[in-house]
Amino acid sequence: VLKGYVPRDKVDELGRRLKGIANLIVEEDGHGPTLMENKGYVKSFESVTLAQGPPSLHEVDPTPIISVIFPIFYGLMFADAGQGLLLFLLGLFIYGRARGDLRRWGIALMSFGTVATIVGLAIGEVFGFSTGHIPYLGEFLSRFKLIEVKEFTSEVVGKVLTVGILFGIFHIILGLLLDFYQSVRGKEWEEISAEKLPSLLLYIGGLLFALSFIGGGYRFSNIFSDSIAPLIGLPCSTLAYISLPLIATAILLLLFTKPIFHKRLSLIIDGVIELLLKIIEFMANTISYARLGILLLVHVALMMVVNLSLGAGIIGIPLVIIGNIGVMMLEGLIVYIQALRLHVYEWFTKFYRGEGIPFRKFISETIRVRIKWIS
Repeated sequence: VLKGYVPRDKVDELGRRLKGIANLIVEEDGHGPTLMENKGYVKSFESVTLAQGPPSLHEVDPTPIISVIFPIFYGLMFADAGQGLLLFLLGLFIYGRARGDLRRWGIALMSFGTVATIVGLAIGEVFGFSTGHIPYLGEFLSRFKLIEVKEFTSEVVGKVLTVGILFGIFHIILGLLLDFYQSVRGKEWEEISAEKLPSLLLYIGGLLFALSFIGGGYRFSNIFSDSIAPLIGLPCSTLAYISLPLIATAILLLLFTKPIFHKRLSLIIDGVIELLLKIIEFMANTISYARLGILLLVHVALMMVVNLSLGAGIIGIPLVIIGNIGVMMLEGLIVYIQALRLHVYEWFTKFYRGEGIPFRKFISETIRVRIKWIS
């Protein structure tokens, strides 16, 4: 007797192949392994998902989303059109020469280099120099510049950090929505009303209230004023009237849902503690995404220091080359670690446990040998 698992859509095919050889007995199992069916470009980012663990049967596989967001995070922090192009070429070389998992790293590096090149053009950076200084192409490439980061003024730094935090807000809300969707799909009604829905309402309501507070000059007395809130462009009073009911609803659900379900008033204390923890957690998570802008500024500053070597004359040229290689190696690793951290610690904690059992094929995948089962 051989026991194993087969995807539901492959049962008929397995039955045809075993006809006349063995009797096939199919049993439904709601606790079996998970088959991750990502292919091509998306499969190159399964390593990020598996850093947490494979998805369980009732979890959404986040790999397709990671394949889009991870390169964006990497490119934002490693923003340089010249170094990004070299990173793309390195990935292309690895993809052409390697096999197996290493080839997937080549695909990932190409995506990182592509986004880094685009963001580098947006801030006018090519190996730490301004794109406008490139012979023949300078005037054309300067058209893509959106902001002059080298100025390091408070306005520029504020804009860069704001962009990073905005990406973080989107990322966190996406995680909370996925958590809500999974609970609805699993019909976890108590969890939805006691945790999932109030978490989503609390975060969105808190964001709107924060914008109203900032637009009102950081004064609670002005949150109902007609001043225009930043980013959204709506009056502070409008945001306040929207955010306060959302926050109130979230607090009521957190405090009273579990006591009502379990008929224990003592659980209100647990709700108060959970509310305080969520407020701290959401604030810390959101601020953590400022690293997307901080590392971009650090990269620009490092390249400015490296390029000072040109002041030494001809001897400064090899120093600049060595400095570029050193920055690429150092920041390339640091940026990857930080992008991984934002996914594993800031995003996965919102919806993903990764406690599934991986589906393993009867015939192992090999790099240079093809094994074929002949019946």
